Amino acid sequence: PIQTLSITGISVFVFLYMCFAHKTGTLLEKEVFNVLFFSLLGSISGTVITCMKIQTFLSTEKLKEVSRKDHLTGMDNRNAYELDKHIIPDQAKENLSCVYIDVNGLKTINDKIGHAAGDKMLTKISEIIQNYFGEDFAYRLGGDEFVVFIPDISKRTLIECLDNLKEDVEKENYHVAIGYAQHDIKTLPTLKKLQGQAESMMYEDKTEFYKNSEFERRHH
Repeated sequence: PIQTLSITGISVFVFLYMCFAHKTGTLLEKEVFNVLFFSLLGSISGTVITCMKIQTFLSTEKLKEVSRKDHLTGMDNRNAYELDKHIIPDQAKENLSCVYIDVNGLKTINDKIGHAAGDKMLTKISEIIQNYFGEDFAYRLGGDEFVVFIPDISKRTLIECLDNLKEDVEKENYHVAIGYAQHDIKTLPTLKKLQGQAESMMYEDKTEFYKNSEFERRHH
């Protein structure tokens, strides 16, 4: 809009200057009025149209962002994951890791304490996950499940991060089951298989937890 108004204003000024400085014959007031009127009208209409286009663009981008975000935790959601699947492998140069995290005891907390307590737990756990792995390629798939893809991290560092993450969660008196899978980029299977391997390991961890815990022994 500023550019439209500036160009129109300069053009009108130059036109009027040339008319008065180099006029030949009679300069009609009607002509000057028409120039001013139609330039003003064009500027206003051009500005309005440009503003409408900008607003439409911003609204579209906002809708895209909202459609990607989980309203509770602020993490990317399953829709974002589906949109990102094809670009995730391209982020890795050496290896790609998948971490699958499932919250233990969410149903028990919802039933015994209330859904507000369950929401608080999910929000806190999502914060801890993002503290270790950042916001990129970290998703809440829904309910109590989270998945994270990490490019180019050593297995030792990954395991240390997961151990520390689990400790931080337990300091909040919450519990999670964690599984992971890592492959060199040259031998990387499909993203679905990589995620499946991490998920299988997570279920093993979850089974072990319920065998030795006071929580209700059921799988989510």
